[in-house]
Amino acid sequence: MSARWLMRLVPFLLTVLISCLALWAWWRGEHEIARQVESRVEQEVSRLGANFRRAMRSQRATLMASQGLVVSQPMLSTTEWRLFHQNLMTAESQGGLRSVYFFQQVTDERLPQLVLQQRALHDGAFVLQGNLAQGGNHLIAVLGASLGGHTPLSHNDADDPLLQSVLGTDLLAAGVILPDLSVLQEAIKVQQSRMTGRLPVALQSGVSRNSLYLVPVFRDDMGREADQPPVLRGVLVGLSDMAVVARQAATTDDAHLAVAVFDLGAGFGDRNGARDRVRDLVWSNDDGFNWQAPPLTSAGTDQSTQVFFAGRTWEIRAVALPEAYGQQEQRAANMIRSLGGIVIAFLVGGIAWLLVSRGDLAEAEVADISTALEHSEARYSRLFRYNRAVELLVDPSSGAIVDANEAAASFYGWRRDQLCMMNICDINALNPEEVRAEMNKAQKELRSEFNFRHRLSSGEVRDVEVYSGPIEVDLGDGRGTRSLLYSVIHDVSERRRAERALTASEAHFRVLFEKSPLAIQIINAEGQTIRVNHAWEGLWKQSSASVIRGGRTLLNDPQLIENGVADCLRTALTGQMVEIPPFSYALPGLGAHPLWMHAFAYPITGPASAHDGRNDLPGDVIIIYDNVTDSFHQQQRLKRTLEDLQRSNEELEQFAYVASHDLQEPLRMVSSYLGLLRKRYGDDMAPDAREFMDFALDGAHHMQELIRDLLDYARVGRVVDENGVIDSRRAVDEARAELAGVIERTGAKISDGWLPQVAVDAGELTRLFVNLLGNALKYHKPDVAPEIHIEARRQGAMWRFSVDDNGIGIDPEHHEKIFKIFQRLHGGGTSGGTGVGLAICRKIVEHNGGQIGVQSQPGSGSSFWFTLPVHNDDGSPASGPENPAAMRVTDM
Repeated sequence: MSARWLMRLVPFLLTVLISCLALWAWWRGEHEIARQVESRVEQEVSRLGANFRRAMRSQRATLMASQGLVVSQPMLSTTEWRLFHQNLMTAESQGGLRSVYFFQQVTDERLPQLVLQQRALHDGAFVLQGNLAQGGNHLIAVLGASLGGHTPLSHNDADDPLLQSVLGTDLLAAGVILPDLSVLQEAIKVQQSRMTGRLPVALQSGVSRNSLYLVPVFRDDMGREADQPPVLRGVLVGLSDMAVVARQAATTDDAHLAVAVFDLGAGFGDRNGARDRVRDLVWSNDDGFNWQAPPLTSAGTDQSTQVFFAGRTWEIRAVALPEAYGQQEQRAANMIRSLGGIVIAFLVGGIAWLLVSRGDLAEAEVADISTALEHSEARYSRLFRYNRAVELLVDPSSGAIVDANEAAASFYGWRRDQLCMMNICDINALNPEEVRAEMNKAQKELRSEFNFRHRLSSGEVRDVEVYSGPIEVDLGDGRGTRSLLYSVIHDVSERRRAERALTASEAHFRVLFEKSPLAIQIINAEGQTIRVNHAWEGLWKQSSASVIRGGRTLLNDPQLIENGVADCLRTALTGQMVEIPPFSYALPGLGAHPLWMHAFAYPITGPASAHDGRNDLPGDVIIIYDNVTDSFHQQQRLKRTLEDLQRSNEELEQFAYVASHDLQEPLRMVSSYLGLLRKRYGDDMAPDAREFMDFALDGAHHMQELIRDLLDYARVGRVVDENGVIDSRRAVDEARAELAGVIERTGAKISDGWLPQVAVDAGELTRLFVNLLGNALKYHKPDVAPEIHIEARRQGAMWRFSVDDNGIGIDPEHHEKIFKIFQRLHGGGTSGGTGVGLAICRKIVEHNGGQIGVQSQPGSGSSFWFTLPVHNDDGSPASGPENPAAMRVTDM
């Protein structure tokens, strides 16, 4: 008896054993899938972290090269700066590094003149002085080169608004460039490079995410004591678009791997502490992913690595989506295998049970088999009911829904019992006749895949794909079987919307392409034309059919090779946007009048760029042409006109100089011989003859003075003193010495206040004061000693000089007239003069970037004023005192 019971336990033990093996195999399979996913995600994160480090080291190498240039060169021009970075761009890609600036340390006293010099010399000739200042409290941007998508010398930096907005600004002005100065202070303190976080909106551009790379530059003082700190020369600043760096370094080929790069802020980070730090999202390839959620480290599909660089920590995080690496298919296969093993376990157990119970009654065998079948049906019933896919059982004859699983209830919004009381026509948007026709096709197995629109309980209509086929269901009790339709429903609403959006986008592109007034051409990787628009046909005088059938490649066109366009197209085929400078192309039939065109080449990204099905080849390129023939010829004509005008002005100036110089000799001879005649025969002449002789001598002397003034007028601006700044008080003293005889004869009193140093030719400044003081001495009131006062004061970026006198004054209607050449208000009998002196004054002042004028009323004296630019290299205070304490008075 006990042996028989033991035999009856054998089927149960076999079933349990095989089931346990199936469950163990399922658990092992799930574990292996998770391990593989975790390993692949971890490898990908390591690779992306290494790419990010290489990208950051590349930027640092660029800035270290710039630092070496600044340290090694005592004097550096903006042209040299841009040429250096052009060569640097040729050597390697600067991915993400938009521009490089050097902020020079400047004192308060030299700040205004440095800013003025930078604004005035906009043509790239600004020269950085190596020893400009020590211990200054300003960091002014004096050098800058743009690296964003072009070489510095092929691109006019004046076209870069961001570059122009930074030049001349103060890095130490909190809130202008840096939100705070803590990162800059730390970089100077530790004498190492540091990076900032996200910059203010004012320094952003488009969708860029800019940060600053700060590199302090110290003077290389060989004689400095070892215990003395190095002297800061300035700060090298690189404007880095971290979104570009992150995109280039963290881009992955796996479409089901979500990747993001975070800025964790200054200092070192760690995996546990990073969760509590502020996480600034720099870039991600999946904007719909919730990156603010805590990392799923327990699942193994969420991996991250941290990169510490330049005093800042970044985190690269990768999350494998559920569909990544075929997880769903592997898990489904694993589940099917496990379920099959369980089924086999029960089948084996049943067979064993039949073998063991062969001696039992037939009723017992039938009962056992019935029990096994019930269990099997129950299992398959559970598989149907709790499957995550939406499943329905439908009666094809009436359309009644016989059964629905929990996923169907969740999707449609009705309870299961409600769904089982509904008809398929209640949820299908088609009319009942069409629904019955489709069910008939499914029942006869003419079709198994259908596209419908189903209604939900909320009234929303969804696009669904339905896979339906007939199955036979046993009615039990010997009543036979029943044919039902087993339907699996998939929601494809999002996919349909995406397809419709793609169709609309293609239609928009087609309209823009065909209707564009610019000529557009699309070429493949071999340079052959695959599509052109109507504007291109009109420009190139060819039809689209002929150029496409011809198969000619632009890369081998002799004219395009000669003017460099072919090389630009090869660059575009590598995936880079290229601006093609204006080039000429001689079309057949145009003779000696080629077309001049300016073009842009844009690579087409995406897997559809390879027309032969291979995605390892370069993609297509769109070329947009702009016909600039008319504007090019206009520029050439304007250039020739300007050259002719400049040559004419030079010839006129040379003619005036030579003509005035050649007139000196005959006038000198006339005046000499008239003087000899007056000396030898003056006593023998009649009074009228002597008077005529005196008139002739006076006229000759006046003509000589006029010629000398004309020579002085022509020399203004031709001879320039290269000694830099001069003391304007010295020019006043030299003018006073030159007019000493007139001052003594008139008894004039000349005083002066505070006078600055200015960057003007010493001879021209002395001539300016001689003419102004001479006018004040010449036109004084009768029997009243002249009183003249000279002073200067700061007015914005200019020095304003004034020469005040107590003379006869000038009517306001003549204030502008007196500065024109040969314009005199007094005849030769009233006072001497040629009418050229004040014209010389105006030419000197305007040549040096200033203005001149007069304030006067008849009988109330005159105040002549002029302005000259402020210069920061003179060593004097930034602005003169408003009320000078020291005043000199000269009383002759």
